[in-house]
Parts: sequence; C-alpha cells; structure tokens
Amino acid sequence: AIKELVLKTAIEDTKHGIQLLIRNEEEGGSSGKFVTDYFATTATDTVIVNTTNDENNISNKTCSIREAINYLNAKNVKKATIDEEISLISGTSTSLNTQIFTLKSLLALEEAKIPNNLTKIETLQKEIQLLVDLQNTGINQLKTQIDDTKTLLRNENAKQTPSQTLVKQYENKITYLEDLLSKKEQQKTDKEKELADYRSVGLYGCSTDSASSIDTIYLSDSDSPYELIKPISINLSLTITPKSNSDLIGSTEEVVPLESKTQKKTRLIIKPKGKFPLFIVDDGVQSTMSSVSINNVDLVGCGSESCAINGGIILNKENLSVISSIVSNGYAISAGGAIYNTFGAILTVNQAVFKLNNSFTGAAIYSEGNSISVSNSLFTENTTNDNKYIIDINNYKNNIDVPSIINSTITKNKG
Repeated sequence: AIKELVLKTAIEDTKHGIQLLIRNEEEGGSSGKFVTDYFATTATDTVIVNTTNDENNISNKTCSIREAINYLNAKNVKKATIDEEISLISGTSTSLNTQIFTLKSLLALEEAKIPNNLTKIETLQKEIQLLVDLQNTGINQLKTQIDDTKTLLRNENAKQTPSQTLVKQYENKITYLEDLLSKKEQQKTDKEKELADYRSVGLYGCSTDSASSIDTIYLSDSDSPYELIKPISINLSLTITPKSNSDLIGSTEEVVPLESKTQKKTRLIIKPKGKFPLFIVDDGVQSTMSSVSINNVDLVGCGSESCAINGGIILNKENLSVISSIVSNGYAISAGGAIYNTFGAILTVNQAVFKLNNSFTGAAIYSEGNSISVSNSLFTENTTNDNKYIIDINNYKNNIDVPSIINSTITKNKG
C-alpha cells in the first residue's frame, strides 16, 4: 500500500515530470476518455503511419497520424510509471525522498504543538518508518549494506579471537541481503522488459519501429492526401516527416525548386476533411515548452472563410518549426490565415512556401510576440482584407526577442 501511495504521489507530482493533457479525442473516439498524466524522462521512438484515413483509437493493423500521437502519449505515460517503479526498486526515488521529508516536517510541527496529538504523532512515525524501510531495501542501499557488512566481517575475522557469534550473524546477514538484492535486480529487469514489450506490441495499430533522438512520426508514401476529420492536438515534442528519403528536400535546395519538385513526384499532404484547422500545438502546461517540427510535409487548409477564427491551419502555443513544406489554402476570419503564433510561443520557418492563404490580417502568419524566425522562404498569392499584413508580428507586449525574416521573397500578395 505504501509503495502504491508513493507511486501515485510521484505520478501527480509536477516536480518530477511534465503535466500532460492527453486529449484522447473524446468526440468520436472509441474510448470516450481523457488521459491525464505526466512523463519524466522518456524513451523516444519512431512510429510509422501507414494509413491516410483519420482513424481514432481503433484496434486494427493500421496506424493513423492521430493514433500515432495518442500512442506516443500513452507510451510516455507508461514509461513514466515504470521509471518511478524502477526508481523505487533501485532506491533512487526523489518522490520517496520528498514524501519522507514532508512527513518529517509534519511530525516536527505536531510535536511542537502544546498540547500535541499523540495519535497523530504515532501515525506519522509509523508512516515515516514504512517509507524509510522501503527506501532501505532499494538496490543501491542493499549494495551499501552488503559492503558495510562485509567490512565488519573482515574486521571481525582479523581479530586474534573473533567472535564466532558475530561472524555467523554477519555471514547470515550478507546471505540475506544478497538474496534480496538478486530479487530486486530481477524486479528491475522485469520492469524494463515490460516497457520493451509495451513498445513492441503498441496501441491502436501503432508501435515503436525504432529508437530515436526525439519522438518521430514517419508518414508512408501516398498519392492521396492524409485527410483529418477534426483538428489534432499535438501535446508533446515530436517530428512529423516522410518515411521515404526521396520525399525530403535537401538543405541546399532553393524555395522555387521546392515547388517545382511537386510536379515530378507527389509530395505528402495533410488536409482537413471539413472546415477546421489541422493542428493545435499545445501541451497544456505553461511552465514547459514542447518542440514540434513538421518537415517536408505539405499542409493544405480548408480553403473556406470559416476554417478558424485564428490560425487557419495551425494554432501554435509551443515551439514550432515548419521546414521545407508548402503551406496553402488556410483561411482565418481574424488573424493568421495559415499559422497563428500565440504570445510566448516560438515559430521557426525555413525553406517553406506560403501561398493562397487568407485572413483579415497576417494572411500567412500572425504572431502575438516577436519569437519568430523566417528564412529562405516564399510568400505568394496570400490575401488580407482591408490592406492589412501578409506577415503580422504584433509586439505590443514589448517582447525582448527580435523577429527575423531573412533571404525570403514576398511577392504577388494582396494586402
């Protein structure tokens, strides 16, 4: 029970991880639930999307973009839980240390009261002792106890007349501790295998293809677009990119060849199947910033004046990079025909084409703050109403960052 209490506390403790609001797509989803948890250190994986259909948590052999994101979130939660269990087994749990410290502080406060509550003091003392005992049976602590006991045994045997009683006690204690250590190490191995098995089996048709430096979603080649039935919330750091290297634009290629290359080979496209934006990039936590990168994948908006109020294709509240992508046909009623970048968020655009986007202002991009960098990109055939801006950077909050637009072409726009 104490172990479960510690684990539950660790999961809820934002000091040891990042709060995630995993939007499990309640409307239309099969589970009808929201998953709320956090992840600490996380194994990062690659997941291959193999269907252009926007499946929502269906247990079959195909993996959609939405399901890939949900799987990565679930995997990170699973990893966080196993991380904490392994830290308890190893005796390195910071949440356990925090709980012991908290209980000792409460005990000191109660003991200082006049009169104090003896029943409460006794309860706190028992809880502290249970947690300390749990901590002392961690792998690290057991190794220390074994070493210390072996030292005592050597010292005793070094005496001219060693106490056979003490020698026997030390030997028995070492045997007991080594047996306990072996069981603990097996528990740790079992937990590590549990995570490996989870990643191999996967969820909703999605599973880990390989390890990666960042969670990565690979889109399989397709002549037809990836169509979304509703917006997708991206609430973790990840990269979305083609699986095939032939779809990638080289870092030395120019923007104009980026467009012309679409005539030689069909590029991967994500588009909505209705009047809504594609992505809402938001991890739901103000104290952290997720990093999301969309590379060599074209984003097509709904092309209607009612895609969104702000951010016709993407509403960004995190650190977003759009690289070597064509972003087109986004329409926002107010601002950010293609991308709306909220205050405090970061937007990086490189080797991209923004075309045929429309809004009242910021036909291509609207940013509430100055944390925006655009390079080697083309903005063409975008339209604003009432002669407003194609790229609108609103720095009214005096953000100390300086916006950057370099080596880019802005031509044939209306506004």
